[in-house]
Amino acid sequence: YALGQRRAWLYLTAEAIGWLFYVDRRSAASDLEAAYRDFAWDRARIQSGPRQEGDFDYYETLTKWDRSGAWDTDPSAPGVQPESDSATFNGSIWERAVGLFLPDGPTTPPSDPRYQRALEYYAERGYGPDFLWDWGSDPAEQGAYASLISRSDLRARQATNVLGAILANHVLSAVDAWLSARGVSGARLRVGSRPVPSGTRWSADVRLSIGR
Repeated sequence: YALGQRRAWLYLTAEAIGWLFYVDRRSAASDLEAAYRDFAWDRARIQSGPRQEGDFDYYETLTKWDRSGAWDTDPSAPGVQPESDSATFNGSIWERAVGLFLPDGPTTPPSDPRYQRALEYYAERGYGPDFLWDWGSDPAEQGAYASLISRSDLRARQATNVLGAILANHVLSAVDAWLSARGVSGARLRVGSRPVPSGTRWSADVRLSIGR
């Protein structure tokens, strides 16, 4: 703009469109994130107390496992009695802990240091009473939940890609201004799109000719 180039308005337009698209994608991602967290709480999580939110890995785990299993199979007994059903998430964690630390199997007495290391492994990787879940016998609900997470991830990736495009627009405009100030003219910018399996991919073709 300072050099009197009308292309400045193209860069400004691209910037404005980029930020509008970014805000739209981020807003959609946030709405879908709230939706899948609510869906998990209402349809799968075992509501034994005040609602606690997990990290993304936790919510992604809910797409892969039908049930968390129990955290402590016998709360009346001292200590934690790990879930033994390997078809559940917590049970699979305990099975792995047994394989790593208890060569004699789960019959190793709790007083054994190896058993305590297995319990530590279980405590670090399993989910406690506030995060247990059970999708029941209807796989359709788990599928609908997984779809919400997938859509939220897609919107978040799109927002990130747009930030990259905005940065590229800044760099391109700066390079264009630098070259224009040194006698490069005849710049042409062509922006196009093409469909890809995950959506639409945008590309830009910039051609510059050097003045003599």
